[in-house]
Amino acid sequence: MKYKILLPCLMVLGLAIGIGMQYGSPRDNIPQGVTLDGNQCVYITRADGSKEDLGCRHNVLTNVGKNAIRDFIGVGGFTADYNYIGIGNDTGVPAAGDTALEKEWDACGMTRATATYAALATGNWSMVKTFTSTCDGVVVNASGMFNDTSPGVMLCAANFTQGTLQTSDEITVTWNFSTS
Repeated sequence: MKYKILLPCLMVLGLAIGIGMQYGSPRDNIPQGVTLDGNQCVYITRADGSKEDLGCRHNVLTNVGKNAIRDFIGVGGFTADYNYIGIGNDTGVPAAGDTALEKEWDACGMTRATATYAALATGNWSMVKTFTSTCDGVVVNASGMFNDTSPGVMLCAANFTQGTLQTSDEITVTWNFSTS
């Protein structure tokens, strides 16, 4: 009689040990982390139709941007969508502690504006905005993603090769994002 009870118990224990060895502890199954990768690509279309590629650069995710993502996941929802692109003439290098885009343009057709969103693939999307210069001599070399027209929270920023716009020149800024 003892063996009839002991044998099934040993079988269940063996099965549990086998499953535990196969799948590890629950702690082993926790993902290593979620990442947000972003870059911006910029080009100028001159009034005569010629194009000038200013390149692609990785972004700097700001601390307030990190906190916004944290709050979105932890609390549920941004206070506003991050769908505004600002453009400026930043003399420094964007840093995580930045809360604004240095020397952001607010005239000459370069005022921060709503970007066009496009879902590209699972976990990938882009935000695109084309600005048209209404002045001559507009120097640009940086952009940022914001959640409002002014002042807004800057999610991320990046520099690009400096360009100088003349009246009717267009500059297109594309922010590409991916999560993994």
